[in-house]
Amino acid sequence: MNAYLENMMELPEVRPVSDWTQLKHIEVAVEYFKAKIAEDHQLAGLAEDPIETLDNHSGISLRYVSSAPAGCSVSGYYRPSPPTVSIHRSNSRGRDNFTAIHELGHHLQQTDKAWALGVLSELTDYERDRLEESVADALASDVLLPAQLLAEHLGDGPLTAEGIAALYGAAAASRQACCIAAARHATSDKALIILSDWTGKVTLSVSTSESIYRVPQGVVQPDLSRLIREAGDGPLTAKGGAREGLVFSTTNRRYDIRFDVALDIEGTWAFSVARPETRYGNQRWGSAIQQCVAPSCEAIFEKDGTTSRCKCGDYKCPECGACSCESKLPICTECWMELSVADAAAKRSIHAYHDE
Repeated sequence: MNAYLENMMELPEVRPVSDWTQLKHIEVAVEYFKAKIAEDHQLAGLAEDPIETLDNHSGISLRYVSSAPAGCSVSGYYRPSPPTVSIHRSNSRGRDNFTAIHELGHHLQQTDKAWALGVLSELTDYERDRLEESVADALASDVLLPAQLLAEHLGDGPLTAEGIAALYGAAAASRQACCIAAARHATSDKALIILSDWTGKVTLSVSTSESIYRVPQGVVQPDLSRLIREAGDGPLTAKGGAREGLVFSTTNRRYDIRFDVALDIEGTWAFSVARPETRYGNQRWGSAIQQCVAPSCEAIFEKDGTTSRCKCGDYKCPECGACSCESKLPICTECWMELSVADAAAKRSIHAYHDE
């Protein structure tokens, strides 16, 4: 445990407060909330059986719901009044365990006065949502995947898809949790970890570096499709360079990428590690690019003369119109992320793609 937190049980002061979104500070937050968990005797069995532990907790209600929020990273949600964790039961016990602890992470953050008032209340809506999600994810992966298990399967070198697949095979955690834990374990590696189905359709992507952007959920990566077929022919692993490029939501593609792919133990899902071909080489995009700041969009777009700019000085996303100004957009009632400018202008209560 962080020595400061072990001795003082207080949050260190971080200035500016927005720096809490940095990985090194997220790790401090995780240790802080792990200490809070350790103080609550009703959470003593959390690592062994998260769902039963929460179900027996007198201060938190656990319930199952018939459908999961569309577009969200986990199959559940938290409501503070009264404190309730809702889970959409999946076919994976590991995924349900991850969801339970993730939602507990929201509960801990929203009910801890030092954190809620000293950190979350000082952030913009976007920063607050991003930080709260990041801490909840990191807390869930840390509880389910201790450091010793990560070191055993991932080692201390560059990440490999085979190592992540082996971690999943040995852990009582979801595929998503293993990907997130792998990214936190390999902070010095410039890589993008992708979880996809056997067609190459992305379910989750986690980046270890700002030099390689995350790809959106639901997009089929053609290079992954090709390598997954190769892996499925026998070796269960495959490697190769980008032929059709790493595809982003605006159809921008990055070509200076190599892929490392491994199938999971069931052979129906694939873990992939994508990284630049050279550590210090130029990215092959063809123009300056930016990723949209809106969590419901995250489009990649070119910054050129055709891209409008806001009075704040930032480029506006051509797909949703977002920039770095603090957003006042309403929240989608399906996935609880901000609506796009277009959806808000049309007076919609949910994103248009939920109706497709």
